[in-house]
Amino acid sequence: GDLYGTIASNQYTDTFSGTSSGSALSAAVAASVQSYAKARWGFYLPPLLLRTNLATNGYAQTFGLAGNIGPLPNLSNSYYAVEIGATRLVVSSGPGGADPPDGTNQYPAGKILSCWVTNSPASGGAGTQYVATGGAVLSNAYTQVNSTNITLTLTNHAALIWQWKTQHLLQAASGGNGNVDKTNQWLDAGSNVTVTASASNYHQFAGWTGDTQGDTNAPAMTVTMDRPRQLTANFAATLEAHGTPDWWLASHGLTNGTFAAEETGDTDGDGMAAWEEYHADTVPTNLASVLAVTGLVVEATGIGVFWKGGTGAWQYLQSRGDLASTSEMWRSIFTGYPPTLVATNFLDTNASQRLFYRIKAER
Repeated sequence: GDLYGTIASNQYTDTFSGTSSGSALSAAVAASVQSYAKARWGFYLPPLLLRTNLATNGYAQTFGLAGNIGPLPNLSNSYYAVEIGATRLVVSSGPGGADPPDGTNQYPAGKILSCWVTNSPASGGAGTQYVATGGAVLSNAYTQVNSTNITLTLTNHAALIWQWKTQHLLQAASGGNGNVDKTNQWLDAGSNVTVTASASNYHQFAGWTGDTQGDTNAPAMTVTMDRPRQLTANFAATLEAHGTPDWWLASHGLTNGTFAAEETGDTDGDGMAAWEEYHADTVPTNLASVLAVTGLVVEATGIGVFWKGGTGAWQYLQSRGDLASTSEMWRSIFTGYPPTLVATNFLDTNASQRLFYRIKAER
């Protein structure tokens, strides 16, 4: 043969005379070129691109119509075309990851690519995140599939820039006894949002705390999301003139009149108005539940004082020697810390003269 061999079974040639010999030679060159492309760039050439490579880089036949088989492949030229025919896609992934990755990526011309953002949203630290909004390709046609995916056929050098927007976290909560109309949510940086507070029954709005903006005493708070924000709506019980909460009056069924009237009434007839029973933590509808001294006992070591009341108020046992005196004040001789017993007593060992006693309670 032209290249090797002495008999028909082992001859190799650098030419072909027909399609039968041309197919074998072209197939071998095609396989070698594909192997080179795979090793060099990580991808096989598309079929049309491979055919173009072999045809344009081979030797044209010169012997007329009888030689109308096709160009004779040139392996060296085809390798060189693979080497210089690579196109570059420069990716700018921004704050997230991407596939193909950030930086310069090389592919054979004509490569069909599906490009992705791999982690959207991407963390920007506590309360901040970045969300992909799409990609833009310079110097090459492309199709925007969605905000994290584009497709393209790479025909020349190009640049892919992934685009992002910043979002901040709004955390809105109630401090109790009320509600807010916004749940925790991510909002675009620079956007404005209004959070409105509403009090539960027998309560009223008592102001905003946290990352506030503007009037903190208005139930509706509008803030600009230029940073993460935490807002807490605070509420307080609605009180009557003597400090009695409306919820407490309602919990005992004192709702027949106005709360102002119910506060000063004595529904159970125990001699204590409802507001006094609130401060003593006794029941305003139970005659037996009242703050009162129930007995005095003279003992060898002092005077025993007995009383009853509620369990949730501070109780002060006080004494004085002269009720008419303008200079003598009531003096606390015992303090009961809540929770207290409904009925209790105290032995006054310092009672060396005539004394008057009273029991005082407060929340």
